[in-house]
Amino acid sequence: MAKRPRLVLIDGLAVFYRAYHAIQYLTNKDGMATNAIYGFTSMLLKAYTDLKPDYVILTWDKAKTSTRQRDKIFPEYKAKRAVMPDDFYAQMPYVRELADALGMPLLELDDYEADDIIGTLIAKADKNLEIIVVSNDRDTFQLLDDHPQVGIYMQRRGMTDTELMDSAKVKEKYGIEPGQIIDLKALAGDSSDNIPGIAGIGEKTATTLLQQYKNLDGIYAHVDDIPGKLHDRLVDGKNVAYMSQKLATIICDAPVKMDLESARTGTYDKPALHELFHRLDFKSLLARLPAEMEDDEPNLFNQTGERAEKPRTHIDKANYICIQNESDLQDLVSKLHKQPAFAFDTETDSVDVVTANLVGMAVSFKEGEAYYIPVGHGTGQQVDAQLAVDIMRPVLEDPQIAKVGHNIKFDYTIMARHGAKLAPIVFDTMVAAFIINPLGRSQTLADLAYSDLGIEMIPIEDLIGKGKAQTTIDLTSVEDAARYAAEDADVTWRLYKLLEPQLTGKLRELAEKTDWPLIPVLGDMELAGISLDIEYLKKFNMVISARIIELEQAIWKLAGGNFNISSPSQLSNILFTKLEIVVPGVKRGKSGTLSTAARELEKMRGLHPIIELIFEHRELMKLKTTYVDALPLLVSPMDGRIHTSFSQTITQTGRLNSINPNLQNIPVRTELGRQIRNAFVAPKGRKFVAADYSQIELRVAAALSRDEGMIKAFKDGVDIHIQTAAEMFGVPLDKVTKEQRYAAKTINFGVLYGMSAHRVAIETNMEHKDASDFVDRYFSLRPQLKSYIEGIKKQAREQEFVETLLGRRRPCPEINSNNFVISNAAERMAVNVPIQGSAADVMRLAMIDLAPKLAGKAELLLQIHDELIAECDEKVANQVAKIMKDSMENVYDLGVPLVVDTAIGQNWGELK
Repeated sequence: MAKRPRLVLIDGLAVFYRAYHAIQYLTNKDGMATNAIYGFTSMLLKAYTDLKPDYVILTWDKAKTSTRQRDKIFPEYKAKRAVMPDDFYAQMPYVRELADALGMPLLELDDYEADDIIGTLIAKADKNLEIIVVSNDRDTFQLLDDHPQVGIYMQRRGMTDTELMDSAKVKEKYGIEPGQIIDLKALAGDSSDNIPGIAGIGEKTATTLLQQYKNLDGIYAHVDDIPGKLHDRLVDGKNVAYMSQKLATIICDAPVKMDLESARTGTYDKPALHELFHRLDFKSLLARLPAEMEDDEPNLFNQTGERAEKPRTHIDKANYICIQNESDLQDLVSKLHKQPAFAFDTETDSVDVVTANLVGMAVSFKEGEAYYIPVGHGTGQQVDAQLAVDIMRPVLEDPQIAKVGHNIKFDYTIMARHGAKLAPIVFDTMVAAFIINPLGRSQTLADLAYSDLGIEMIPIEDLIGKGKAQTTIDLTSVEDAARYAAEDADVTWRLYKLLEPQLTGKLRELAEKTDWPLIPVLGDMELAGISLDIEYLKKFNMVISARIIELEQAIWKLAGGNFNISSPSQLSNILFTKLEIVVPGVKRGKSGTLSTAARELEKMRGLHPIIELIFEHRELMKLKTTYVDALPLLVSPMDGRIHTSFSQTITQTGRLNSINPNLQNIPVRTELGRQIRNAFVAPKGRKFVAADYSQIELRVAAALSRDEGMIKAFKDGVDIHIQTAAEMFGVPLDKVTKEQRYAAKTINFGVLYGMSAHRVAIETNMEHKDASDFVDRYFSLRPQLKSYIEGIKKQAREQEFVETLLGRRRPCPEINSNNFVISNAAERMAVNVPIQGSAADVMRLAMIDLAPKLAGKAELLLQIHDELIAECDEKVANQVAKIMKDSMENVYDLGVPLVVDTAIGQNWGELK
């Protein structure tokens, strides 16, 4: 039997509204809100993929006139809907652009809603046509009753969790037939549309009535059989019920025409889609465009904003040269010696900086011109690798020629391993893009090329394939690799010329002082790595595994039977159904069951002994899987050390991030967590030296706020937490208890992160009122700090950005959002970034200052929050500790003393 043609009808505004709330905040590179149009587009493309329609029509609620048919019945219809923020309406025009580019008709009518248009189109449709309605509105269920060929494609949670509803599924899920939805709303009303329904009747009661009496007429035919208050409510509310029924009924005879040919899929304007996605920074959605799109290549933009003829025409016009012999390489080096700067890029057979082999080098110093030097391909004419490095070394190390790259730290480490020190590094396009705009924007070379230059680059998959069949670039032809690598260098140079002028004022000074000089420091740290005692971890694994088994047995005993403790649904069933643990405010998870997430479990502490055991079990399982089992697998076979990577482009405060593995997140609050640090050891005859800034963020807060009490405490060398506790509790410094100091410490740090009185109560076990009074008393003692916090919030709202002492800027347009959750989070961020970010900038300066001072004596290995760890011969450990302390304490004049504590040990755990 032939497949029936499929028509997809989209309830546009309903999906758009859902998208706006599902994706809380998203902007393009220009700071324009794009969350609603991104979610809408993503959902639309998912529907294309899942439903494979032959025809698609987008329906829309026309502005201002869309409810008049129902206003005549009930003037207050939809009257209570909240006015949406400006950024909601600002994104709507892009829906029309998207529809036009996809060749999708957009239907809207005066006086009718999108539901009415959909209902009419279904009524007029050929019965041989299969119809799917894309909507998250239950009103559309009523359309299933008389139309067995219709289905409803709904979003359950977010924008990607979808389900296709038919009559059977509606009845299974809601206990009523699809057509009864109208009468359900007639009885229970619908607050979202301000359909009143009958006062005092909710959905549960309405459902029971409809299951027994079928419909509204059936209920009123038997109303005298219904006892008590329910009878009275039904009688009193009869007129309202029938009015509500009319409001809830979709109109199926609206004056709209069915024109299937205009809705046929397959005729898309691919250039327009690419241009639209380019403006909106939706490169990630390109790969999700419908497969049946036309083969026409899209028009894109060059960096001047002019439309290019086709994507990748930059390659057709470019002069990409492959250097395949020594003579040509010498000529290239002669050219490079005459340049003030050039872009440099390496190609390798791996992304592991310790094991990767050099396959080729690429350079560019002019837009549209680049050179590739193949040195490690399996076949093809190329230059000997060592010879090529020897010839290139003088120009790569020439201090008078600036080096530019994209994620140039990788190229620095690769060349350092192969005998050449890349210097001076004056610009990194990846880091620069992040400095200019750190708001969730992708900094990959391909994404920046697309968003900033309008260039769609050659994907690496075109050369090496995907999945299990994927190879490495050394196995590709020299010619293919040359085009790919030269494009990398060319695009890097183009981005450099585009981004470099954008780094002005404080941002330029910041980059030149901290970001560029930090790159080789981080590269050297990544190459150095740190030793791991695998035997120690094996023994520790036995201990931790035994304790996990003990905990499982204890938990199962309390639960009255075995179950999968790591399964949220099974655990939820045990806690809330079997053990009947009752606690107000516990949220539900994605599956609809009560959540057992850590934040929800916190609310249950003390209610049952099983809760503490679950917390311990989770902690040990995380330690085991994340560290104890995983770390030995990450030891490099080249040198027996673990090599983490440090990223400058993840944390918007400017803090560095340790990744692959993340050594900054090893827990230190528990004894077992601290024992993992014991596995990181210095080789025989060597020691670790740690230097840790003491309370640097509080010192920065004191400096920024000019709070006299805090500044005096730091200048006098008094423990700030004891000082605060003494003032808060009205006791002498020497009478402050451990508990009082902890409470003071909690609020000292808490105010920097916007900690509420509720959170203070949780952290300190205070009653809520006591915690609230505690916060109020704290700010009465720190009036200048309070004034600073309120002032920075005000500045953030006015300027929509905050910055650190050194000028690192974090835009915060979301602070003016109408969504309280978003704006409140932005306020906390606005207070935190100048403080934490300034501390991070000071740490960067310290690392840059320390590197040459430690050269020949010690190697920096790790940067963990406010701490640096170096490794050296045990004979010079005390000397290294002094160098680190002196450098870090004097690297920046904060106006408040910087204090550094040092420690020496054989393993990381000893560095306390």
